[in-house]
Amino acid sequence: MRKIWIIITVFVILLIPGKTFAFNTQTGFKIPQEEYEKLSLFYTPEYITTMSYDEYLYFQSLEINPENVVRISKYYKVVTNNITKEVDKEEITEEEYEAYEVPENNRSYYFETAYQKMVLTLAHNSDTSNYFSYTGIWKTMPSVRSYDDIGGRFIGFNVVSGSQIGRQTYTKNGVVYSIDYNWGGTNSQYFSNGYGISMNLVNDDITTLQCTTSVAMTVDFYPAFVFGAYEHATDYITLSQAQDYTIGNGAGNVFIFGSTATGHYDGMNGISVHITS
Repeated sequence: MRKIWIIITVFVILLIPGKTFAFNTQTGFKIPQEEYEKLSLFYTPEYITTMSYDEYLYFQSLEINPENVVRISKYYKVVTNNITKEVDKEEITEEEYEAYEVPENNRSYYFETAYQKMVLTLAHNSDTSNYFSYTGIWKTMPSVRSYDDIGGRFIGFNVVSGSQIGRQTYTKNGVVYSIDYNWGGTNSQYFSNGYGISMNLVNDDITTLQCTTSVAMTVDFYPAFVFGAYEHATDYITLSQAQDYTIGNGAGNVFIFGSTATGHYDGMNGISVHITS
């Protein structure tokens, strides 16, 4: 019955006059141009194509006004010493990131070079309607694929319970796949000032890789701050090690790693946004 309802609903949308459809998802429905542009402020095309119709309807229900959205992107060249695990991070321009041509082999015995993009988006509609997303995008595929941590730290914001989404998307043989990390799952941890998700990176022959989290929030007081971070494990660790953290002013201004996780992450810079009213 649920599948029939979805098919009928999509059919009705297609009949609405004046709608310009911009995007066909892999999950079987079309997204109008205006809604696709809103989604693109928070998510990549790979993420959007894996969205369920229920997830799409939830996003629509947020009634996000693009004029109330702040979006910040950062680009990095990261060189990792495979012997000592020392990481050298250099912030680069968008032009340098886009111009980089991925070689067949981006690593040697001693060093590995990666190009990464980090994106934080915050929609502030009102005290009761706010939406945060953070994405780490790999342009070059990492050789070490263990448990990476992604999450947010909040001051003045309260997370809406049950609204957190975590998703790893990757492309194999031209098809986009996804792994979801649901609210309350074993890979997620929640604190009074934020949360984190430990994502076990898919170990396969892939051409794209992205990790994303998003959550709805309310404002408790101003000024209100949001910090997003994505931390990559530079060697192989367990889920228990990956979750050895608290939320605070640590790696990426989000993760304070405990003794079993310290030294196993790249310390990637985070992104922050604050609002005053």
